[in-house]
Parts: sequence; C-alpha cells; structure tokens
Amino acid sequence: MDFFTSVGTAVHETIQYHLTNSPKTGGLMVGNFECKRCGWATKTPEGQRRPRFCGKCQNPKLHYVEIDFAAHGISGHLDGLIETPTRRIALEFKTTSGPNVEDPTKWLPYSKHFFQIETYCFLLGYLYRKPPTHYTIIYVNRDGSFQPNASGTRIPYYSFV
Repeated sequence: MDFFTSVGTAVHETIQYHLTNSPKTGGLMVGNFECKRCGWATKTPEGQRRPRFCGKCQNPKLHYVEIDFAAHGISGHLDGLIETPTRRIALEFKTTSGPNVEDPTKWLPYSKHFFQIETYCFLLGYLYRKPPTHYTIIYVNRDGSFQPNASGTRIPYYSFV
C-alpha cells in the first residue's frame, strides 16, 4: 500500500509543479504556493492566483499547495483549480493501473470519484461563493506509463471532463 500511496503523491506533486510553472497554465492556477528554496508561502483560505515570483527570494519556480477546506464534518483538498475569464475548472488526479487507462470503457471513471469532485465543487461554492463551473478527473497510468507495452500502444493517461 505504501508503494501506491507514494506513487500517487509523486504524480500529484509532479503534475501540480508543472501546471504551476507552465507558461500556458501557471498564471491560471488558483491555490496557495510555496518556494522550496527559501520556505516562503502564500496562504489564503480560498487560494489566490499564482504569483510571478517568490515574495522573499524572487524564485520563479513555485510549488502548488492544495486548497484545503472543511464544513459540516466534510473535509478535503482540491488537487488543482484553474481559472480563466469564463471558466473555473476543478482538477482531480488519480493513479490507476495500466489496463484501466488503456481501456477506460471497462471501469473509468469511477462513480466514487464523481461523488468526491462534485462534493469538493459544492463545498468550494458554499465556503467561498465561487463554485467551479467545470471539473475534470485525470487518471494517470502508474504502470510504467511511458514504457511501450507488448503492442507498443501504452497510453499514459485518461481524462474525463
């Protein structure tokens, strides 16, 4: 179980880091951010747009810190939130086995993941009066995603929007 937990954590942190520091999506990310170099961090209840640089050492490479929330005995943390002028998109990242990603019609998306992300969207709207307008669940193949399989067609991820 430790293996699967550590793989999931590594996948989350890697995707969040690259979304946060991408020229296309970095400025659209909403959350809290930290600088691993000096320890500086933003911390607002709802989160904020990504700052251009660390507020202390001016480092341009920041790490995403998930938005945590709790209400009425339900708590969670959103894996990512992107805000454009017309959309507010909640992101949820899940790791799963290769066969699930390579043939998603068998199992994906899991109904429990719909319940999770829809609950998160409701709570964000309830707590901050700004609910996400859309959500996506991204399933990442944890079984050697970029190694070709026997047929040479390994698929690294599956996304449900």
